[in-house]
Amino acid sequence: MLLLLAALVWLSPAARAAEADAATAGLVVKGVRFTGVTQLPEAKLREVLHTRPGQPFDAEALARDVQAVEALYRQAGYPLAHVAAGFGIDAEGVVTLPINEGRIEKVVVKGAKKTRHHVITRELESRAGQVYRREALADDRRRLYDLGFFESVSMVPSAGSEPGKAVLTVEVKERLTGNVAAAAGYASSAGLVGFVQLSDSNFLGTGQTISVNWQRGSYGTRTFLDDGTYLGGQMRSGLDVGWFSPWLFSRKFSAGLRYFDTGTQQFTYFDQDYEDDTLKFYEWRHGTWLTLARELGHGMTLGFLARRERVDYSLAPPEITAPAGESAAPTRVSSVRLSMARGPMNPFSEMQGIPRTGAYLELGQADANGQRQSYQKLGITSTHYLPLSKKDVLASRVQLGWSFGAVPFSELYGVGGAQTLRSYSWSRFLGTRMLVVNTEWRHQITSGLAATAFLDLGYAWPRGVTLNLGDLRPAVGLGLRVVTPFGPIRLDYAFGRDGGRAHLTTGDRF
Repeated sequence: MLLLLAALVWLSPAARAAEADAATAGLVVKGVRFTGVTQLPEAKLREVLHTRPGQPFDAEALARDVQAVEALYRQAGYPLAHVAAGFGIDAEGVVTLPINEGRIEKVVVKGAKKTRHHVITRELESRAGQVYRREALADDRRRLYDLGFFESVSMVPSAGSEPGKAVLTVEVKERLTGNVAAAAGYASSAGLVGFVQLSDSNFLGTGQTISVNWQRGSYGTRTFLDDGTYLGGQMRSGLDVGWFSPWLFSRKFSAGLRYFDTGTQQFTYFDQDYEDDTLKFYEWRHGTWLTLARELGHGMTLGFLARRERVDYSLAPPEITAPAGESAAPTRVSSVRLSMARGPMNPFSEMQGIPRTGAYLELGQADANGQRQSYQKLGITSTHYLPLSKKDVLASRVQLGWSFGAVPFSELYGVGGAQTLRSYSWSRFLGTRMLVVNTEWRHQITSGLAATAFLDLGYAWPRGVTLNLGDLRPAVGLGLRVVTPFGPIRLDYAFGRDGGRAHLTTGDRF
């Protein structure tokens, strides 16, 4: 197709050179100038010329120069670029080469039934009036795929209204982006129980994300009477509502809001890494988040997170207490976090923890037992992918966290569970410093199924304990990744010092 477009703008350089007036014979070239050049350095264009100042003008040499300039543009990824009609030498001996670099006349979107067209076109670097560039098309196609709205994306150029212009057709096949799930029941002793989940990463085709989770059920202390009768925990309702827009005011500015009143055990229908003999199992958080992010270019994003939460452990049975030296008193936490990460940010994933690749600094304040104290946290993450073959990739991630000051119990680093250190329960290790290293070999079996083998190392050092790399806990295991209409599902089985454990979770790990 690109060769066809190039053919439409191609006129024989020899034929164009023949237009030179015979009166130019004997003229000496005094200078060479280009017009219309925006994409390549003029110095690079001059390197391929045989027509140079001080030499007699040669129409055939100029024709070869035209071919060389157009070939240079094609090699650089500009197949529509050509030397326009009117090139030649004037009476003063100045050779002019007018360059038509080839531009996109208009962009046509097809196949988008739900997604609004501007949601697609705003992601494109290849827009009407822009120079047609192969590399930009590849970047645009990848960017549209990364939105997660489409099963397939094709970008096909066709001839425009005149040589040097192209019509770009963007054709997409949409995928399911919404999810609805609900269940309800009624018991005379408990009343209404159940849950409702609503989410859509392309709400009403606007590209915005919404998420609503509500659950009511038995929560907290579980006891058995002497006769073996089971008594459930306290009935509570949990709510988690979020909104995120990747575009606010401009392409490079995004924002998100989140309100939640939930416990640790809620909304964890797949991941069952929790142990009810730890205080973290009974944690309840009520608060709000505000996130802002700005793309800086070169794949980097600057993020800001402001949050205010109230954390308590009142549902824990009296025999379960905080680790030595820690306090489980109700705490109000306020903090701001600045982060620098590679790639976009989404408050429902990246900004809940450490960015996939990047760093963050958090400044916080905690109010508990009538005292107000401050703390600071610093985190760094580095993620790498090494292709081994068409179907095999070696993925690795290193996470380092370090905190200072009076860090409250609720803000300690937690290591353990499907997201950090497999084979261990969620937040099995708590501390003011943490290190986690994950390495995975991933083999693609089919387009929707992959197998993994992994090695995890990790630990969180408690307050006052000297950091010693010998404390790192290892875990090894195997896993499967299955792509479903509702997103990827991960099944891992890992072995560590605490024995073996299966992890069934949703979403990508890293």
